[in-house]
Amino acid sequence: MRNRIALTSLCLLLGLTISAQNGSKWKIGVKAGVNYTDQLVSNFPEFISQDLNKLYNESTGWIPGLNAGLHSKLQLTEKINLNADLVFNQRGYNGTVKDTNSLEVKYTNRFYYISLPIYGGLQLTRNLALEIGAESSYFLGLRGKYGDTKIERGNNDALSNFDFGVIGGLSLRLNDRLSVQGRYYRGLVDVLDAAFTDINGVELEQQPKYINHGVQLSLTVFPF
Repeated sequence: MRNRIALTSLCLLLGLTISAQNGSKWKIGVKAGVNYTDQLVSNFPEFISQDLNKLYNESTGWIPGLNAGLHSKLQLTEKINLNADLVFNQRGYNGTVKDTNSLEVKYTNRFYYISLPIYGGLQLTRNLALEIGAESSYFLGLRGKYGDTKIERGNNDALSNFDFGVIGGLSLRLNDRLSVQGRYYRGLVDVLDAAFTDINGVELEQQPKYINHGVQLSLTVFPF
C-alpha cells in the first residue's frame, strides 16, 4: 500500500512536469525554511496502570527543523494552480522521562525525510492562495539523544521507511520572484512499530500509534 502511494505521487509529479513543458504558465523555484514538529501518540493498551496516552502527549515537546528543496507550480486557470515540491525535511520531538532510578532524563529524536508534497492552490486574492494536498515522504535516517547518549537508527526495523499525510495552508506572493508558504502537516501513517505484549509474550490486540505532525514556513524564490 505504501509503495503504491509513493509511486502514485511520483507519477503525479512527472505528469505535472510533462504537462508544464507544454504550457507557458509553469514556474520552477527553490525553497527553504523551518519546520516545527511533534509526534502524536495514541491507542496505548488500557491495562497499563498509568495513562500513557495522556502522559506521552503532555511530556513531549515540539522542536525546530529545516526544509529545503525545489518547487514546481503550474497555473491551470486564473484562480487555480497545481504544485509539487521535492524537499528535504527534518521532523521530530523531545521530552523528559524517568529512568530506573526515578531521575529525569531529557531526550530528543530527529527524523530525516525526502518529501514529495503535491497540492492544489486556489487564489483567494491576487496575492493570497489557499493550498490543500497530500505529502509522501521516504525516511532517510534518525539522530537522537537520550541524556548524554547519542542515538542513531542502526538496525532498528521498527521505524517505518515511509510517511504519508495531508497538508493545508496559505501562500503569499510577495512579488514575481518571491513567495512565502505556511502549512500544517498531519500524518496518516504509523511510523513506529512498537508492539506491547502480555506476560506470555503474545502481542495485544490494541497497539499504540505514532503519527508525525507539525507546521512549516518556507520562502520560495523563482530565479527565472
